[in-house]
Amino acid sequence: MALGILGFGLYTVQHRKVGLMILGAYATLGFAGLLHYTRAPMADHSGMMNVTIWCEAAAGTLLLANVVLLSRAASSLSPPNNGWRGP
Repeated sequence: MALGILGFGLYTVQHRKVGLMILGAYATLGFAGLLHYTRAPMADHSGMMNVTIWCEAAAGTLLLANVVLLSRAASSLSPPNNGWRGP
């Protein structure tokens, strides 16, 4: 959770690329819930456990899709550098 808050905080204070990278890493952690099925098959979990595991994976998928869309939008809006380094 702290990783997600850190990424969102950086994203909102104009460190968009770093914030999106951290949010992307946080989103991929949503897939770690599926590792429950390496210990026991789906049938051995209760119905509610299966629901929460799959909801966590779905939330990670949606967050990762949003991060990808935001990063594409940010890269298309940023002006070209053209090698200028500033004063």
